[in-house]
Amino acid sequence: MSKILICGLNWLGDGIMSMPAVRAYKQLNPDASITMLVKKSMSELWGMCEAVDEIMVLDPGLAGLLRAAEHIAGKGYDEAYIFPNSWRSGLSPMLAGIPIRKGAGGNGRNWMLSDIVKDSSDGQHQSSEYFKILGFDVSPFDMPLLTFDGADDIRKKFITSGKPVVAIMPGAAFGKAKMWPKEHFIGVAKKLINDKSCYIAVMGVASEKDLCKGIADELKEDAVCLAGKTSLMQSSAILAGCSAVVCNDSGGMHLAAAAGARVVAVYGITDPEKTGPMGSGHKLIMAEGVERARDLERDSSEAIKAMESIKPDVVYDAVVEVLG
Repeated sequence: MSKILICGLNWLGDGIMSMPAVRAYKQLNPDASITMLVKKSMSELWGMCEAVDEIMVLDPGLAGLLRAAEHIAGKGYDEAYIFPNSWRSGLSPMLAGIPIRKGAGGNGRNWMLSDIVKDSSDGQHQSSEYFKILGFDVSPFDMPLLTFDGADDIRKKFITSGKPVVAIMPGAAFGKAKMWPKEHFIGVAKKLINDKSCYIAVMGVASEKDLCKGIADELKEDAVCLAGKTSLMQSSAILAGCSAVVCNDSGGMHLAAAAGARVVAVYGITDPEKTGPMGSGHKLIMAEGVERARDLERDSSEAIKAMESIKPDVVYDAVVEVLG
């Protein structure tokens, strides 16, 4: 049995986009034992991936990298696959003496790798990058990607309404350049409540609590604010039971798709060909008359204006299509 170490990515959306490749590797190599080396905030995500046999938490800073190297050295790993492009991410596998270390070159780390994977993913979805690092072509994959137990009980704990539930996820870790205006989310939610008898679950991380609560307060008894109240697994279970999810281009969007929900995602100038939700049945609403960008500044005025230009009625109509 081969022992494989995969150095995972640091952001939720990126981690989810790498998951199909990890699962495909396990399907092709069922006897392989896969360990994910990830920071603490990503450990719960990989706990929902059946392909992973062990999760090793990477502590912060250089000291964490050195401790990880020491721990890894005694585990007898045959190969390491390094998903991040950073210099730091290649250090622990090299110091641990893992004989085969594969990842993208550049950033001054070529000497840390035994096999440099050439980036040939231009124009392709970001998920394709991780298939290439693992050494095979992109292959079809099934959704959902995540598995969890007790989903019905989790949903009943947080949502008591018997109406169809639409989740709204108004945040984006990247910032305002990827965020549709709060007032637009409220407008869509009110129409869904009045015209489609929906119940709204406003969801996000703890740092988005004020934003989410502000939306839920406007919707009164027809909504609940769950921001900061649920674990990643609980959020996944809730999203899996939603009739639709309205969101930005964000980690939350990828989580919803990975849980099996159908999303209506609002895009300004970012490129859904690169970072769109995986799976089928989604609706992508894009600003018109703008040039798509694969790299974006957090405070891009062009991106903010593009997000503001997308009208609530367009998003509402897309949600209605998803609801059937």
